[in-house]
Amino acid sequence: MLKKFKNRSAFTVLALLAIVNAGFATGDIIKGGPEVEAPKFDNWQVVGPSGGDVRVVAIDPKDKDRLYASTLDGQIHTSADGGKTWQLLVNLNQPELVLDNMFVDSRDSQKIYASGHRHKGPGGFFRSTDGGVTWKESKELHKESIHALTQSTVDPNILL
Repeated sequence: MLKKFKNRSAFTVLALLAIVNAGFATGDIIKGGPEVEAPKFDNWQVVGPSGGDVRVVAIDPKDKDRLYASTLDGQIHTSADGGKTWQLLVNLNQPELVLDNMFVDSRDSQKIYASGHRHKGPGGFFRSTDGGVTWKESKELHKESIHALTQSTVDPNILL
């Protein structure tokens, strides 16, 4: 039985899902080409910083070897060599602060943004304008629990 959809986009999404599901069920989507051996992931080793579970890894858009890692205990670590070595950049000294969001500004690598929460409680929004040497907390967002944060690709002056 076909149902008439008032919203064409909903119908399009459902139609695409039906096509994709049918393809996966019959194996028609992945056909042809040489058989490729699946990669083996049996040589794992920990190379990240110590100091709490890592929540986010941010890459400097102007220097791919410059990495930042935030933790669930309010710390931010940095690496200048693509993750081979790490050092503590800052401990925000905020009890139970989970830094779930962090990124480097797309235009200025000296600007780094981080935000988070305290599980069900507020966490706040933090910004550095000197590459992470010093950090300021936003007074306006001090009592907010921020679970998602990104920079607009249309207008980098807008943080969402």
